[in-house]
Amino acid sequence: AAPVHFAKLLQAVLDNLKEPGYPVLLYCLVAKNAAFRSFCQSQAQKVLLPISELLQALPASAEGKVSPGAPAHATALLLTLLLLTGDSNFCERLSAVNVPDPRSVLGSSRSLQNMSLSSILLVVLLRIAHWNFGACRDAFFNQAIAATLGNLAGHGVEDVHWFAASRLLEVSGLLARNCVKLPPPA
Repeated sequence: AAPVHFAKLLQAVLDNLKEPGYPVLLYCLVAKNAAFRSFCQSQAQKVLLPISELLQALPASAEGKVSPGAPAHATALLLTLLLLTGDSNFCERLSAVNVPDPRSVLGSSRSLQNMSLSSILLVVLLRIAHWNFGACRDAFFNQAIAATLGNLAGHGVEDVHWFAASRLLEVSGLLARNCVKLPPPA
């Protein structure tokens, strides 16, 4: 059998990530093939930026659509992130790698510069969590977001960018306000 070229396979999957089936294919490769997962973890920036870009665009792409849950491709991408962030070395590398212009992923009009991959991932996860709280209310999606955030926190996210910290405070305040509005348990 011919050797599998992970670099070519990964590039082909990432190039077609917007097409149906490819997010699930990426998830299956990362979940079922430890060598491929390790390869993806060694290519953190190459893997995370396209996934983050798609997840960041999710709230805008789903606007006005009624959905009983989060889209399948978004769930597959989120579960892929969950698997990748399960490795402490991977999470440590996320804090060490800076993206000079994160606006290509975050789409922010603000002047954002030199943001670590971990901060970009934090902003994206908070955005889709905020969207899911209001639009889908998919419990499994919320648990996957929380688990991914837990992996990041547990493995030591360092040097959080001011924009990511600001978003974290905003979403925390929103959750606190929503908890106060809830009726007490019976």
